[in-house]
Amino acid sequence: MSGPRRPRRPGRTPGGPRPPAALGLLPAAALLAACGVPPSDVIQTGPPATGLPADTLLYFVSPYDDSLVATPRRTEGPADVSTALGLLLDGPDEEESDRLATRLSGLPGPPAVTTGLSGVVLTFSAGTGPLDETAQGQLVCTAAEAFRATGPTPRGRAAAAEALRAAGEPVPAPGPITVELRGDGWKAAREASFCPEP
Repeated sequence: MSGPRRPRRPGRTPGGPRPPAALGLLPAAALLAACGVPPSDVIQTGPPATGLPADTLLYFVSPYDDSLVATPRRTEGPADVSTALGLLLDGPDEEESDRLATRLSGLPGPPAVTTGLSGVVLTFSAGTGPLDETAQGQLVCTAAEAFRATGPTPRGRAAAAEALRAAGEPVPAPGPITVELRGDGWKAAREASFCPEP
């Protein structure tokens, strides 16, 4: 003799599929919206952690038309402006030298680097004469990309701006990164908006 029959669960028919859990059917975005968190794209919070491989952009020159060429160079973490310029002044490596050139081989040494809220100043040693437009472009673009990768965070920019206001100094308006070159009796300032992408 069989025992008492168990009551049937509501919402389920014999032999039919199990009703999926309600939350399991909701996409992640709907769950976030239900909790008051609007869905959004991934938000970058800064450069990769130091020590992790990263691509540092160096700007060399095409030997065919003298155009600037953005060249990713693998480095141990994002390179700061001084490090990136040191790599640039070393010239194309063995793998790059058959397709890239440089206009900076005559520089006596790397420039001193000063960073600010919205750009970089490169000061060359005494005796460094004016650089042609292509050589300037190599320096400006390489410095600007390194500054973009390792420069002030938004919180750091806000603190620096507040310090300038407290000192009665003008706060530069947000805009393209500017790189100023200073040599022996000459200087030039260029925005980095002309730099080609890799």
